[in-house]
Amino acid sequence: MVSKATLARELTERYERLTQRSQPPLCFVGFDGFTDAIVRVVDQRLDVKRFEPLHTITDFGKRILTAAGKSCYLELVPLETRVGGNAPLFTQALIEGGHRVVFAGAIGQPGAIEPIFQPMARRCLRVVPLSPSGHTDALEFSDGRVLLGKIGSLAEVSYDALIAQLPENELTAYFDECDLFVSANWTMLPNTNALWKSLLQRILPHCSHRSLDNPRRLFVDLKDTAKRTASDVNEALQLLPLFQPAFQIILSLDHSEVQQIYHALVGSPPGPGPDQVAMMARAIRKAIGIDQVVVHTTRFALVASSEGSYNVEGIYCAEPKITTGSQDHFNAGYCNGLLYGLPIESSLLAGVATAAYYVRHAHSPTIADLTTFLDLWHMLGTYLDAKRS
Repeated sequence: MVSKATLARELTERYERLTQRSQPPLCFVGFDGFTDAIVRVVDQRLDVKRFEPLHTITDFGKRILTAAGKSCYLELVPLETRVGGNAPLFTQALIEGGHRVVFAGAIGQPGAIEPIFQPMARRCLRVVPLSPSGHTDALEFSDGRVLLGKIGSLAEVSYDALIAQLPENELTAYFDECDLFVSANWTMLPNTNALWKSLLQRILPHCSHRSLDNPRRLFVDLKDTAKRTASDVNEALQLLPLFQPAFQIILSLDHSEVQQIYHALVGSPPGPGPDQVAMMARAIRKAIGIDQVVVHTTRFALVASSEGSYNVEGIYCAEPKITTGSQDHFNAGYCNGLLYGLPIESSLLAGVATAAYYVRHAHSPTIADLTTFLDLWHMLGTYLDAKRS
């Protein structure tokens, strides 16, 4: 396995090379967008300013279950309002990685980007606002988060809305040039299957051929598919391999999603452990016929690819500043590694480190931030190993 110190040096060297290029990698990212209220749930109110929060999702669940047949009132304390949505968070992390980004998503009306998204928009090569943002109350706990969403406006996100602002000849030019196409949050966007079909029929036939050593990549993050019908999920999974050979296809799943997709394609999931998750990822990749399946959990991350399987330990944080957006930062960190030309295992470690930095600091890391974090992580591991011996 690649060491943290080695990866830190590689990231610095690759980033320096990237900044010397006249045209860094181009990423096309879409299609959601949310305004997130980061919220704590009160367990006990101590005084006007102080309270003890519910620390875990289990505690939260128990509080709700005790109200069955009665009622309960839960006080929510908003801590801050942030840019949310898988595509905007992915975009922010890719920009810190030095890449050019064309963004299309739910961040406002044409000509009227919502204020919270404007700093991100100013750093993009081009921005296409497709609808008002969705809104999420992100209930934060030490072991995860509960997201309560209002997503009615996302029904406006469609292929027609996209080409109304980005004509097909311009969209084709971006897809032909792009090194990475990110289609995020399929679950919350009801028109994504139709949008993909239009891209397949109207855009991809006009894209040039790419060599294997300079591939385009399609990175797809479905998100929690439990709320969508089985027919919708199956149609999405059947559409993915149709993007080949114009794109190498990477499907990203979290711990629960890998079980959901395995159940839809193969049968009952075998269990939650790393070996079982790796087996499910391999089976999903084979069943769909795509290049990679990437799985990120709080304890480990792995990739099942046509080249083999790779697994790295996570960097667990017992008291994260934020957990909403950690998956997006893992995904972006992994893609940063691939865009730098790093091997899969090194890219996987870059994803883990990016997510670990984000949950501790509540913002996307620059490459300098990430390499410092990796060096410190390496030194801590060396110190602990010495103490144990």
